[in-house]
Amino acid sequence: MPSNMTKTKLDHITVQDDIHIHASPKSALATLSSPQEYPLFLPSQISDFSSSEDGFRCKLSLPLLTETFSLTRTTSDDFPVQFTAKDQSRLRTLSWELTPESEHEIHVRLVIAIKKPSGILKTILEPLVLPVHLTQMARDTLWGLKQLLEN
Repeated sequence: MPSNMTKTKLDHITVQDDIHIHASPKSALATLSSPQEYPLFLPSQISDFSSSEDGFRCKLSLPLLTETFSLTRTTSDDFPVQFTAKDQSRLRTLSWELTPESEHEIHVRLVIAIKKPSGILKTILEPLVLPVHLTQMARDTLWGLKQLLEN
């Protein structure tokens, strides 16, 4: 699947991006499996971060969307690390796909699924604006992860 792909379905928008990282797959998996490590690489669009043993809570601030959400680690056949909303927040899942390329290189894909808005104005405007900002947030997150793991 190509990088930077946005899919819109009836009930949600999915944004994904990927990056190549010069680090061991084991260290990437360890970092992504530990929410307490996330403040070391999350972008400025995420604030008020707090981790728990099985997930995290934080505030997402994007144009047309500011929301606090809680995600809990869940199992998935498709993603080795996935967090899913247990509340009614619009951000539904944050998933990490890890593809080892060698002992010291890994390809990481981030997939974010968010529930579509309700209300006529948001229904018209948000699908045009939100995917662009979510994609940039995914890029910023992956770039921060790359910087953390390669240094």
